[in-house]
Amino acid sequence: MACYAAGDFIGVSNFYTEDCRFMAPGSPLVPGRTAVAKGFQSWFEAGLKTIKLVEEEIGEAGGNVIYSRGEYRFYTADGKEGEAGK
Repeated sequence: MACYAAGDFIGVSNFYTEDCRFMAPGSPLVPGRTAVAKGFQSWFEAGLKTIKLVEEEIGEAGGNVIYSRGEYRFYTADGKEGEAGK
């Protein structure tokens, strides 16, 4: 994701709706784009400089709610895998 690698966390958060609910691994659910940007910024500042997202499924949960399921992989600046999950 080019925005993330460039340190543009507002750009990353713009992929989410304003009223999104973000579920980061090992963290409580957080609402809104500002929280999304802060989450991605904290990973970047922790040394995870590149991210790869693989969408496996996007679906409708009812009404105007959608979900995205997939995998993520973070990499350090030297290309080593730093964290991965789903």
